[in-house]
Amino acid sequence: MNIRLKFSYLFPFLVFLNSCSYSKKQKERDPKSVKSLTEKQIDTIKPINSDINQDCIFDQSTQNDGFLKDINELKNYTWDSIKKTATIKISDQEILKIHRGGCDHFSLNAEFTVPKSITFDHHKEYIFSRILWVSELLYKSSFKAIKDALKDNKISITQESSHFTFISLTHEELYESFFVTFKSDNTEYNTFSISYYIN
Repeated sequence: MNIRLKFSYLFPFLVFLNSCSYSKKQKERDPKSVKSLTEKQIDTIKPINSDINQDCIFDQSTQNDGFLKDINELKNYTWDSIKKTATIKISDQEILKIHRGGCDHFSLNAEFTVPKSITFDHHKEYIFSRILWVSELLYKSSFKAIKDALKDNKISITQESSHFTFISLTHEELYESFFVTFKSDNTEYNTFSISYYIN
């Protein structure tokens, strides 16, 4: 079969695939198909008009450090506008990084860097107290549910590997959008974080 004949058979199929892909992309970009973030009070993130940016669901121009401006406890931060991350030196032993942004998936994460001596098994109370502290600052509308989940042990702890612990917050208001992690794979420090995620 020559190339021209093969192409004549393939062309209708390629047109069909392209139309399906276009339809799917249009649906993903439809502002009505994106969950509302106002219930989580994540400030100015909103679905964007598809005429402005064909590649992202969430408007990256609003993903700046404005949400940190009025939080006195976090005022001494430096902002990386490329990585959409604030870095705060809390003490000689503790650094906090807060990332806010996303294109097709939006997240607001707070990650603590601590000495290797801090471990999940021996310092769970300290880790959860820091998670609660930063949650009250960043996730105001969800803070009570986060506090209740940790207080009432509505969590599920999974040891993914010897260096990675995943904690699901099983409270009904948090289950699909919040999680906590502890990582010890770095040789110089350990990290733990709480993350809010929406797609």
